[in-house]
Amino acid sequence: AVVSTQSGDYGRDPLIRLSLQDFKEIFRLRDHSGYVNHGEFSHDGKMFATCSNDKTAIVYSLETGKTLSRVTHHNFGVSWCTFSPDSTVLCTCSWDNSVALSFADSGKFATNLLGHR
Repeated sequence: AVVSTQSGDYGRDPLIRLSLQDFKEIFRLRDHSGYVNHGEFSHDGKMFATCSNDKTAIVYSLETGKTLSRVTHHNFGVSWCTFSPDSTVLCTCSWDNSVALSFADSGKFATNLLGHR
């Protein structure tokens, strides 16, 4: 799959396009209100996560394109996200120097990893 991001109007209208190798668009994802910093596919191929300067990470179903969960517990923009090897946990890193683990399917907070500066 190919992922392209576009932030029109200086990030006020972020758009993520998911495409197949032939560049046929599958989904347009417009749920973030800030610049999208990163997107990541789950290891099982069923989900796609994005993170943004709007302080959130969002997990989408690749089957339906619908939002599965939203991570909202960071105080600043989320710079990176990645899935655990079994795709059940989403790790998010924020400009607030926090690293958090949340359940990918619900967005429910699991724990913070402390000690980052």
